[in-house]
Amino acid sequence: MSFYELKRLSDNLFQVHLDEGHVLYQAHFPSRPILPGSCIAEIVRDAAECLRQKSTHITKAVQLKFIKTISAEIDNDFYLSISFTDSEKTNVKAVLKKDEQVYCKATLILTDK
Repeated sequence: MSFYELKRLSDNLFQVHLDEGHVLYQAHFPSRPILPGSCIAEIVRDAAECLRQKSTHITKAVQLKFIKTISAEIDNDFYLSISFTDSEKTNVKAVLKKDEQVYCKATLILTDK
């Protein structure tokens, strides 16, 4: 079972729901479960794979700007907008937010598996 669910809402917008009962959050951190940065990158990659319909690896994290921690208990539903900055759809820009609160901005470079 995954630590999150990803639901596509439109061409470049996804809803993300965190499973606050997942074992991941018991380890990171037991008294204050938050979403690890590496998992944010994984969610962005998975959304990009959904749009590209290809399996990928993250080759480089150009930018991972963490603006506010994402609590698995409090902020367990948020949105991910994603765009590609190249025609091959390997350079990904993403913003994770809920209402006006931005949690993270990410720029990743992907390669096909």
